[in-house]
Amino acid sequence: SRTKSSLRRTSSAKLIFITRRTTNSRFTLNSGVAEFWQYDGEKLKMYKLRETSEYEEIERSAELPVLTTAILTEFLRRGQTEKQFTVLANFQNLIAGK
Repeated sequence: SRTKSSLRRTSSAKLIFITRRTTNSRFTLNSGVAEFWQYDGEKLKMYKLRETSEYEEIERSAELPVLTTAILTEFLRRGQTEKQFTVLANFQNLIAGK
């Protein structure tokens, strides 16, 4: 099935972010991306590439361990109702460990 996202295939990517639901619940990438995140407008999900070449859902990013699905979902929701500069500054502080 085709995805309705702006996904670009690249063998050098470690992480990609998909902003729309796929038409197939068993989304597979053939590019070997280590991790991808998918946001359906309500909740963010993260998937990590396993040694078996299959993706498994995870709650914490392996590439950016400070980030969890709950944290990212909260920031994505806040970005729709609060000033974007404030949300971005708060997100940057989280990443920087402040």
